[in-house]
Amino acid sequence: MRLTVIGCGTAATNPVTPASGLLLTSGATELLLDCGPGVISRLGTHVNPTRLSAIVVSHLHFDHYLDLVALRYLLPWRGRRSNRPIVYLPPGGLAHLVALEVAMSERAGFFAAALDVVEYDPDQSIHLHDELAVSFSPSQHYVPSWSVAIEGPRGERVVYTGDTGPTEALVDLSRGADLAIVEASLAAADEDDPVRGHLTVDEAIGIVERSGARGGLIVHYPWERRAQIAARAARARALVRVAVPDLVIDIASGTAGGVTLGAAG
Repeated sequence: MRLTVIGCGTAATNPVTPASGLLLTSGATELLLDCGPGVISRLGTHVNPTRLSAIVVSHLHFDHYLDLVALRYLLPWRGRRSNRPIVYLPPGGLAHLVALEVAMSERAGFFAAALDVVEYDPDQSIHLHDELAVSFSPSQHYVPSWSVAIEGPRGERVVYTGDTGPTEALVDLSRGADLAIVEASLAAADEDDPVRGHLTVDEAIGIVERSGARGGLIVHYPWERRAQIAARAARARALVRVAVPDLVIDIASGTAGGVTLGAAG
């Protein structure tokens, strides 16, 4: 299984990285985790966005799903009925897309005409082409949000927290994972609401360390703090890297496996 970082930014745009978007591939299966602004354009340097197997959206904040619009404009307006990308939205997602069609002054059914859009049941797993199994766990965020666990055909296991505050459930979900992908939006916890919805880098690294994951990857962080976050990650007891666009990580399973860093283009 291979992970390619497409975007690792926050809702605050910058010229270096798109917002949230991670590509997982196994065999011919191509899964995009989140689809924030700028992701589809950058994704096109790695794979054909119109031929994705599936897109899974963790929650309905714009920096995690708005580039579904860009993908839709790449697709035929009529005639294509096979090999349509499947978009898995969290509960309530279909209503959001309908509202987005209205806001964009697009025709009714704008998305459904070219994409197979469904709402996932967080209590049920998704199986993609006998290659990847996707399951969900509730996160602690300002809107309903889900962390995602992905298992590969040889037992590889990747956990993606999405946006979340600190909870012990994240440690349990990441326990023994080959790679835990954790957000680090905050410079300090007091930047957050009383009921937390994001993590500091110390909290993110703590989740990796306490879970025993064989590797960690920091995403969804302010780009201007990259050097500071990388310096903190270098002091971690666990193997923790900081995501940058086009970073490639090969993932193997088990105690003899782990993660292998590839080239960033």
